[in-house]
Amino acid sequence: MKRLLALLTITFSVCATDALAQQKRPMTFEDVLALKSVSDAQVSPDGKWVAYVVTSVDMTETANDADVWLVSTGGGEPVRLTTNKKNDNQPRWSPDSKWIAFISAREEKPQIFLISPFGGEPEKLTD
Repeated sequence: MKRLLALLTITFSVCATDALAQQKRPMTFEDVLALKSVSDAQVSPDGKWVAYVVTSVDMTETANDADVWLVSTGGGEPVRLTTNKKNDNQPRWSPDSKWIAFISAREEKPQIFLISPFGGEPEKLTD
């Protein structure tokens, strides 16, 4: 339960930091578009990490941009693992907590990719 509360606190801070820093005023359409949603939190099998998806709106492309993020269950700064302009979703841990598989729309059809939680380039697993 403590981990879940910590995760919720972290995810709220990712979404709300910019909004809380602003002066109090009515929300505008641009404010709503600037909100980011957090979803699909997955705790690693060793219990040390949480992979999750942060989705934002890209008005220049008129599309959503979803990326995989990672944060320690012990606290600390979240790390963005993927930065592709296409959607990266559904992170899932390997049983040994050494890899994260995710579905990416970075190519013509969505495919499964694999990335280390410690960074590096994603490796395509499916065709």
